[in-house]
Amino acid sequence: MLYQLYETQRALMAPFSEFASASAKLYSHPLSPFTHTPLAQRISAGLDLMHRLAKEYEKPEFGIKSVKVDGVDVAVQEQVVLEKPFCRLIRFKRFTDNPVALADMKNHPVVLLVAPLSGQPLDPAAGHRAQPAARPQGVHHGLDGRTQRARRSRPFPPE
Repeated sequence: MLYQLYETQRALMAPFSEFASASAKLYSHPLSPFTHTPLAQRISAGLDLMHRLAKEYEKPEFGIKSVKVDGVDVAVQEQVVLEKPFCRLIRFKRFTDNPVALADMKNHPVVLLVAPLSGQPLDPAAGHRAQPAARPQGVHHGLDGRTQRARRSRPFPPE
């Protein structure tokens, strides 16, 4: 039900988004008489913001085709394990014929990679790229998305 409401809201906002984009150009184009009015830049910026808030963005690809394991290139394949209306759980499966690299890969820990600002586009021109964030030991994310500190049986060491 929530997804249908989201899609309805997105569909209803699409014409407004295009109208805001055209109006922003009207107030920022150098040949337009509206450009020379007071507050034209602020009106154009506000309309451009409305356009960006209402438009739909494509999800960028991770682009991980291969990784190096002990100096050996290992192929990586994306597999969608679980798909929901708002998210996809993707497994990055590594494949190799090298027995040494295969034995080493079995000892590697499982890594959960969460895209920053999920749902927001990454702009490669601005230097954004998907990176796994270093997390302090003993900290995990609950199912509700809140960060929680794991309980320990012994006190933390003095700092």
